[in-house]
Amino acid sequence: MADFELISEYHVPARRLFDLVCAPAFQEAIAFRFGAFEASVTALEKKGDMIHMKIERADPGRDFAGGLVKGKEERSIIIHDWNRKDLTSRWSRHYLNRGQMVTVEGTVCVEAKGEEACRLIERGIVDIKIPLLGRKLERKIIEGLKEMQPKRVDFIMAQLGLHE
Repeated sequence: MADFELISEYHVPARRLFDLVCAPAFQEAIAFRFGAFEASVTALEKKGDMIHMKIERADPGRDFAGGLVKGKEERSIIIHDWNRKDLTSRWSRHYLNRGQMVTVEGTVCVEAKGEEACRLIERGIVDIKIPLLGRKLERKIIEGLKEMQPKRVDFIMAQLGLHE
């Protein structure tokens, strides 16, 4: 099992950033921007400050070494439990063709830094239960997340109408 933490800062009120990232339209847009060729988002339930969301995705398929496999797709479901009061979410991603061999889950937190600035903190774990290859694949996935982070920040900035 390997863990990751991604932190980014924005010059907007925390509520504005949170409302963006928990919006179904944003979740769909970011999925398409970063490789999904199918994505649908459903806010399943709204109770008080909680929003239970389901994201269904189809991404380019990968083999167990992490390489792309032409003509193969990787279907997954991401479940978010957004807490509008605390500006947080707990999430988990299930790969439909991987069964219990791959676990990816984590949290999202928007933390205020004054009235006009905030941080987006994303933490999670990747656990791949494949003898000999699992740890290497976990590290490769986390390296990919860290490499993609500046592009994700740019995308979020553009969605917020900010340019740095």
